[in-house]
Amino acid sequence: MLYYSNSLSMWVLTAIVLLIWFSSGRSFWNLGFGYPPPLAGQPLYIMLVFAVLYLIDFIAGLRSAETMSEADKTTLAILPANGQEYLHYVFVAFTAAVTEEILYRAYFISYVISMAGTQATGIGLSLLLPAIAFGVVHLYQGWKAVVKIIAMAVFLGLVFLQLQNLWAVIAAHFLLDLVGGYARILLDKPFGKNKT
Repeated sequence: MLYYSNSLSMWVLTAIVLLIWFSSGRSFWNLGFGYPPPLAGQPLYIMLVFAVLYLIDFIAGLRSAETMSEADKTTLAILPANGQEYLHYVFVAFTAAVTEEILYRAYFISYVISMAGTQATGIGLSLLLPAIAFGVVHLYQGWKAVVKIIAMAVFLGLVFLQLQNLWAVIAAHFLLDLVGGYARILLDKPFGKNKT
């Protein structure tokens, strides 16, 4: 099944990156897997603002299902169309949350900071370059989605930099993907299609 083959490729790529990370003497803790700090203050506000914006966009998407672009319809084809597919999709959502946050937030942000420094320019680049790369790999969803994904990646990057911890961004990513998968099931009803 496509869900599992795509997930396998993400785990293999993540394993390679982790091998590079650990072979250079860095720890799991330095990657962002320490004890989760309390989600409070600025990181909490960033997550709440993002959640509200995501919810507004989600509702707007449900209301405009009939006028969906071709890119949006293409994206729908890879999302679950029923409860049975959704059960498999949960694994995809988990895989994407863990592997993409390790790759694009922990590793890529750390790499850019090590090259560009911790001054404002270095921090800005460490947020933008991984976010743009993350958006581009989602180009199959169309340019409108890429812009939203870049914004999401910047929000998640800010939270990661504030907390120096991946747990909150992994959880947020996982929940966003679960909601997106469920939205696909809701959107399928107006089109009268139901995959079996």
